[in-house]
Amino acid sequence: MKKIALAIALIGSTCSASVLAQNSEVNPSWYIAPSLNYTNTDNGFGLTKNGQGLGLRFGKMLNQSWDIQLGGIAARTKQSGTTYKQNLLSVDALYLQSREAVRPFLLFSVGGQHDKLSNALKTTSKSSPFVGAGIGLQAALTEQLTLQADVRRNMAYVSGNDYNFNRAYTTYASVGLNYFFDKVAKPAPVVVPTPA
Repeated sequence: MKKIALAIALIGSTCSASVLAQNSEVNPSWYIAPSLNYTNTDNGFGLTKNGQGLGLRFGKMLNQSWDIQLGGIAARTKQSGTTYKQNLLSVDALYLQSREAVRPFLLFSVGGQHDKLSNALKTTSKSSPFVGAGIGLQAALTEQLTLQADVRRNMAYVSGNDYNFNRAYTTYASVGLNYFFDKVAKPAPVVVPTPA
């Protein structure tokens, strides 16, 4: 986890060198947010190898402090003939400390996940609700493009006896781009009347 946090800090410092000089304008339009994800799966599933995944979300600014993002992640892990798949859908609330060009945020998440574990002997699958929290940062690259990197940890409430445990913890480290569908509205030019 220390390496993941360091990587996000390095991404932020690299981006800040090119964008801090900008006067970042707030873009209130909807945006699409594809991402690459590195996953650390709960050991209760019997795997120690970490996995990878792809994510896709849609987001929108609610006010100066909050963004909302809706979407999901599909992740996969393979180890010693066993395949573990996790698909999740979530609603994420991002609390941003500012609307500057580089802006850290806190993340709160709620949703559902589907876990599927399969090997040569059997296949087990289960859907469960989860809650999560994390930290991250956004860095404005252009008027319509923003880099987002975050680390989140989800806790799923696993019912029944399918996996012989009732709490599943998954850590996700994500890097992606947020593309805004519209440009920032520019103020109308001031027309100065010519003297008669």
